[in-house]
Amino acid sequence: ARLSTTEQDLRSDRLIALWSAATRFVLDQMTRLDNAEPTGPFTHRLDLNAVGIFGHSFGGATAAQFCHDDTRCRAGIDIDGMPHGTVIHDGLNRPFLFLTASDHGDTADPANRAALASIRSIYRGIPADQRCWLTIRGTGHFNFSDQSLLKDPTLSRLAGMIGPLDQRHALAVTTDIIRQFFDTYLRRQRSRFPGDLTERQPEIHLVQP
Repeated sequence: ARLSTTEQDLRSDRLIALWSAATRFVLDQMTRLDNAEPTGPFTHRLDLNAVGIFGHSFGGATAAQFCHDDTRCRAGIDIDGMPHGTVIHDGLNRPFLFLTASDHGDTADPANRAALASIRSIYRGIPADQRCWLTIRGTGHFNFSDQSLLKDPTLSRLAGMIGPLDQRHALAVTTDIIRQFFDTYLRRQRSRFPGDLTERQPEIHLVQP
């Protein structure tokens, strides 16, 4: 039987909570390795005061929930993922970036409307100097992953999986955004984020909810 929207959301919430817990486990193990015996290959080599997380789709939703669940997360990025979990209502208090595909502008799609509402709910609660919402013109959901290169581009475009922007260029722009965001909020490098980006990458659009 087909699940109702409410049942789908409940299952998604449980899955995101599980993925967030798995991420915490990995970070716990990294902490253990950093504090291992003096001859350990990772001992005192990990900067656990500069932990960032990013993910695509459900991975992006996990990034938002993990930053909500674990104070060791100093900054995060949700790449075209519809948020799920308690973060939607509780919000975030640390630097966070939403990067969405341009086809999210189609508010006639109920799924798009729900995703945008959840993003706005989180975004508006983040301190103004620590939040950002960007989109890349000409992108679809799979422009942010290697799926855009592995699948037939003509069929992918017909199915609405990728947008008209060149696949490799879309990935290059995405990489540029991720690098500068973490350089700014984790490595504390001086930059005009996202101003420097939008000047050199004209496909980037700053969303003003």
